[in-house]
Amino acid sequence: MILPGVLVVLVLQVKDKTFILKNLYYILSISALLFLLNSCGFTKKATSSKNIVLVSDTLSEAKRNDFTYAFFEANKYYLNGKTDMALSLYKNCLQIDPTSAAVYYQLAGIHMKAEQLQLAETFIDKALYYNSDNMWYHYLAANIYGKNNNEEKAVKSLNYLINDNPKVMDYYLALADVYIQSKNIKEAINVYSRIEQKFGRSELISLQKVNIYRSEGKYNEAINELYNLYNNTGHDIEIKRIIAEVYFQINDVDNCIRVYNEILNEKPHDGFAYIGLAECYSVKKDIEKSKDYLIKAFNDKEVSSEVKVNLIVNLFQLNQSDTIYNQTIKELIVISYKQFPENFDIKTLYADYLIKSDSITRAKEIIYEIVTERKNNYAIWEQLVLLENQAKNWDSCLMVSKEALKYFPNQNFLYFFKGFSEYSMEMYTDALETLEFGFKITRSDDPIRPDFISFLAEVNYKLNNKEQAYSYYDNYLESDNDNLMMLNNYAYYLSLDKKDLQKAEQMSLKTIQKEPKSSTYLDTYAWILFQMQNYSKALEYIKKAVDNNTENSEVIIEHYGDILFYNNDIDNAVIQWENAKQIGKGSGKLDEKIKLRQYVE
Repeated sequence: MILPGVLVVLVLQVKDKTFILKNLYYILSISALLFLLNSCGFTKKATSSKNIVLVSDTLSEAKRNDFTYAFFEANKYYLNGKTDMALSLYKNCLQIDPTSAAVYYQLAGIHMKAEQLQLAETFIDKALYYNSDNMWYHYLAANIYGKNNNEEKAVKSLNYLINDNPKVMDYYLALADVYIQSKNIKEAINVYSRIEQKFGRSELISLQKVNIYRSEGKYNEAINELYNLYNNTGHDIEIKRIIAEVYFQINDVDNCIRVYNEILNEKPHDGFAYIGLAECYSVKKDIEKSKDYLIKAFNDKEVSSEVKVNLIVNLFQLNQSDTIYNQTIKELIVISYKQFPENFDIKTLYADYLIKSDSITRAKEIIYEIVTERKNNYAIWEQLVLLENQAKNWDSCLMVSKEALKYFPNQNFLYFFKGFSEYSMEMYTDALETLEFGFKITRSDDPIRPDFISFLAEVNYKLNNKEQAYSYYDNYLESDNDNLMMLNNYAYYLSLDKKDLQKAEQMSLKTIQKEPKSSTYLDTYAWILFQMQNYSKALEYIKKAVDNNTENSEVIIEHYGDILFYNNDIDNAVIQWENAKQIGKGSGKLDEKIKLRQYVE
């Protein structure tokens, strides 16, 4: 039987697809097509029992004309996307002729497209009730029943199509798909066997059988099927690779190695065989051999850049601590970069490798190349901002964060580092504006939120908005009073203003209880005690701060001198002020203190 032109197109569209029920989508105006066929002089004998009667011939001519007009208007509206109008007109059609299978068919298609599958099944059932001999109806019905997991009905419609069109393989494939969806594996295999008997052995069918066997844990059957396919397809190496994969899946590593070596005997320098062998020897804990095969695979130019990127990413995710293993990753990245220097994913990996190798300058050059060409990659912008921030290149950090915000205006991370850069460059008014906006778009549970609050307080304090600075701390500490950085900074500011010193002392005490060797926290606590005129206790804690002053902070040394002075140890106080001056400016009063040999507030 020669299929009508529309169906031929549909069949061609689904060729080489294993399952047509999952993917096939119909927009057919079959009733309109058949009406045109009839109007062109096709007789009932010519179309046999598949001819559709659009409207009952028992109706008057006027009713038939009304029906035909409404039906074609409905089709027109539907094809133009006006589904509601189409549905209304189809209902008018059913009021004229409630036995029109063509209308029920159209309604079934509309509801299937809208994923209203129960309604679709109801309408296709009616279409088949009034015309059970139409292949188009059974075709749509099989899809609807399949989507509804109604195996019995789907099988019935597909068997009708197979009996009517026994040379169309897609019907058999669809039938097997129905059985697979309902987990009736035995019947699915039987259908595939029927296909092979009728159409001959095919790679598509054999591989589908293999997939079923593997999903059912029938690995011996899968391997046998693959070897049969391999022998019948002229020794296709791709099939041999799948055989190796099955052996690997069942942890038969020795047989997997054997098959990959057979591939290399047939095709020396096969990159994918090298990859497989690398996996096998990794399982056998032979890291040296695994490394050697990976390097061979990466040197094979037939292995695509995409495959190499995925392999490197997977190796990273394993998070191994073995030195040989980590060195191998570096070698693979370098090899890949030499082969694909313009590939952005490989460039990104190469930049990461350079960062970990402390080649920061070259890493930044690569990352600048990436963002120049690929401005929509947020992770790269973030990495660049962090690199410039770590290097304390505040002008570059500001420039990069501003540029990145053009493409990612809702990223609070970028606002923070833009504001932080402005703060570091003493652009306090700009920093306040940036940080306030970034803070507004920061969630309450965002890890960067405390950093925003801290620097909003810092900037407000620098701009002499002290009450606003304190307000930020109070609001935050109401919900989280265990953040040591917040407690320390707030306490220190209060001590500088000699304000709420008892509150400051309690906050600071909490920080040194939690981190008793933090020079910063010890210094703050000592300074609060100093402001409370508890000089002997202040001396006890400032000494601890000095002992832990690994960063050689001139502020801590200057405070040590101040506290020594009030403990009547003036000579040593001057020595500490001189030591602080050698490190930095401190409070800016060091020269005066040294000259006058006394504390200057």
